Amino acid sequence: MAAIDASGFCAFSAAGLLADGVCDLDELAAATAPASLEPRSGRGLLAAGASIVAVARDLARRYGARATDDPPDGAPAELTQPGMWPEYSSMRATESWEHLGRASILERAEATLAREAPVEPAPAIARDRPRGRGQVRLRCVGPLARELGSSLRVALELPAPLADVLAAVARDHPHSARFLLREGEPLAAAYRAARRLLPEELLEDGDELDLVVALSGGSSLS
Repeated sequence: MAAIDASGFCAFSAAGLLADGVCDLDELAAATAPASLEPRSGRGLLAAGASIVAVARDLARRYGARATDDPPDGAPAELTQPGMWPEYSSMRATESWEHLGRASILERAEATLAREAPVEPAPAIARDRPRGRGQVRLRCVGPLARELGSSLRVALELPAPLADVLAAVARDHPHSARFLLREGEPLAAAYRAARRLLPEELLEDGDELDLVVALSGGSSLS
């Protein structure tokens, strides 16, 4: 979003185009990115944004900002949700001056995330496990809260993968589907006990999840 803001294109419109599947990131870059962007692709756009954020973070540090394990006063409410701040902080800590303006800054970011916030392997799905009717509670914020309310109980056969639970919600609440799944893959981030889940991880009866989808528009998170 930092790179899109720098290009002068409306960040909210860009988020809508991507979320609705009108274009992919490469097509968005080709249509909106400055002619000087290299490479002129979605990855190039992401690298430009990473460079902008790295410079902004360095300036903030020079003028007194300090690293913290907790969201700072005045942080958007979404960043105070379970699991959000550690992930956001780890992604902000990937600056590298020699890679500014290059696509390789993303490789440094990816390496940092892999080292500092490794994804735990998802448990294998036991197809032969007995299943029964159960409920999973979803706590929603942002666009999902507007569609589903702040709390929703989903009834289905459990245990079931996260992707199946989101698909069940999309079937029962079609207006929310655009925020939940695309071609069967989850768009929303789901957290259980402050740990982000992978699509294939199993959910049990009584599980409670924090469900978040973020679309940036202007200076706010929603």
